[in-house]
Amino acid sequence: MPDNTEAMIAYFSTQPPAQVVQGLRALKQDATDILAWADQMLGAGAEAHAIALLQDGLGELSKHPDRIAADTNLMGAWVRLFRLLSKNGRNQEAIQAYFMAESLGNGDPMDKLVLATDLHAVGRYREALKIVDGLLATKPRFDPEMMSPEHAFALAIEVKTDCLRHI
Repeated sequence: MPDNTEAMIAYFSTQPPAQVVQGLRALKQDATDILAWADQMLGAGAEAHAIALLQDGLGELSKHPDRIAADTNLMGAWVRLFRLLSKNGRNQEAIQAYFMAESLGNGDPMDKLVLATDLHAVGRYREALKIVDGLLATKPRFDPEMMSPEHAFALAIEVKTDCLRHI
């Protein structure tokens, strides 16, 4: 196995995600290190690897909260996992990750809109509608780097309209 970060990322990118998790565990990487590797893999465009590493690291830290380092951004890790799972159509898992991030203080309106689309995708129309109605009533400021505010509001209206058809 290569011994520098750049070479390891290149090597890991050629391996199945589960094997990367096992390899890092064999190197005695702790859960917070696994989260850092997830960020590295995400930066390299290896989303499946990042998902596997985030799930492993966050799962371990959920079981053993005493292992959370003071500088670990748990909410940020849960948000990254939520966004990746949602982007990859893994809606049920994304919903669970969102609620973990929310329990740690995440209230980003774009994440709420994405949650509504995930809930809609799995047939949880009433919950999706409640979120969309809340967003439309409060008219939050959406980060234009993630999605234009106009597109975000159009998506919210689209989700609301379709939810109403299904209820």
